[in-house]
Amino acid sequence: MKWFIKCLKHYADFSGRAQRKEYWMFALFSIIFLFAWLVLSSGLSVGRGEQGQQSAITIAWWTYILALFIPSLAVGVRRLHDIGKSSWWMLLALIPIIGWLVLFIFFVINSEWGSNKYGDNPKGMENNENSPTKPLSDYSTIENTVDNDKSGLTPEDFERYLDASLFFEWKESVKKLNKLLWIQAGFYLLGILPGILFAIIVTNKQGKKTLNLQIRLGITNGDIKQARVNCKNRIKMRRL
Repeated sequence: MKWFIKCLKHYADFSGRAQRKEYWMFALFSIIFLFAWLVLSSGLSVGRGEQGQQSAITIAWWTYILALFIPSLAVGVRRLHDIGKSSWWMLLALIPIIGWLVLFIFFVINSEWGSNKYGDNPKGMENNENSPTKPLSDYSTIENTVDNDKSGLTPEDFERYLDASLFFEWKESVKKLNKLLWIQAGFYLLGILPGILFAIIVTNKQGKKTLNLQIRLGITNGDIKQARVNCKNRIKMRRL
């Protein structure tokens, strides 16, 4: 409910970013309130005949749609900003089926890591790009960070110095890419065209970002394979 109220407070705010939860909770409560409003309007028009009841429902429908048109458009634009897309992409809504499908794909993508040209990450993930890099000797918070990561990899598993901040950005990018690959598989189940569109528009971009981060770190696939072995050995030693 708070997300719905937040969007109403930012009624015509087309700047900044909106995370997935904000957009989809607004969409959910919009549908719930629309249904309740139509039921109420239908109930109040009882006794006016079938034609009068239909007219009341039609008026209630368009009143609600017009009232929420601007905040719906605004939160959609902020959602696009959150993944680094221009507001012009909202024009895809004018293209039936394919345009709607592309926008749906955009709206389910997770927030772009860190700050972008539209503002800070609404989830607070690595907004301060100028924060000092943690030395390899300081793993008190890093170890806590990777406990929830299935790979459990840390910079020390690569047996050489790695920028800790960049390393964890790369790990987050890898996890996001893996999730997108599963979603892409789901779209392929719906049809070849949705799968291809998702692969071209979403997965390909995330794959390039992940590869770029890996190149910046200076690690190869062979390094990653060896690091996983080192990680397993480190975990075994801990349990002894």
